[in-house]
Amino acid sequence: MTFPSIEAPDYVDAELFYLQPTDAKPVTYSPAAAPTPAPLPPAAEAHAVRITNARKAGATFSLDQNGFELHAHRSEVADFSDEQLIRERYYPESEALLRKR
Repeated sequence: MTFPSIEAPDYVDAELFYLQPTDAKPVTYSPAAAPTPAPLPPAAEAHAVRITNARKAGATFSLDQNGFELHAHRSEVADFSDEQLIRERYYPESEALLRKR
């Protein structure tokens, strides 16, 4: 699979936060819906991770093996801040791409 040439690093090192293990089911409330007093958000801990640019990895990913697939595709949609355009064009375009699978 070939992707268009892009100026991007092969990977980035980042710090991601994961919930700390707990016996309680974690719950997060939006400020408007939170009970009074609002419970504290679940505790998180930082993990250093390397995030690889899959477009440059040259690997083949499968939905069954990796939980995702990569496909070279250029969307007709350029403005992803336009909710109506996303619903009218991008969603059907994505569905058509998935049906080709």
